[in-house]
Amino acid sequence: MTEQEIFNALPVGEANALTRHELAELFGLSERELRAVIDRLRRSGAIICACGKGYFRPAVRREVEAYIMREERQAANVPESIKAAKRAARSGVRSSDTR
Repeated sequence: MTEQEIFNALPVGEANALTRHELAELFGLSERELRAVIDRLRRSGAIICACGKGYFRPAVRREVEAYIMREERQAANVPESIKAAKRAARSGVRSSDTR
């Protein structure tokens, strides 16, 4: 199955979203392979949204906007997570000691 065929087979609309596991089974891929395909499709300009339910192609603009907001919130947290990890690495703290 080509990447374009995978894109075309993705469900349309958030209500129809499928989990990574469901999609991987459907396409005969591992979940890691599916993630890589989705990443390549997105980098090539395909709009593939994700939510707590799974992956989907947006049916309406609101779904794209909601996806953008989720991604922006997640991206905003990355620098703080990296800072915390760097502090822990510098102090020699093991992950089991960080809480």
